[in-house]
Amino acid sequence: MTTVTAKRFSIAEYHRLGELGFFSPDERVELIRGELTYYQGC
Repeated sequence: MTTVTAKRFSIAEYHRLGELGFFSPDERVELIRGELTYYQGC
């Protein structure tokens, strides 16, 4: 059996993803307890 573990991001990693253009300017993304949360239709 294979176990899958979700990646938990630090605040520094989250900010670095933004600097690298990982998120588009119109996306609403939050870091909650290490997980990236995307909001649609806002």
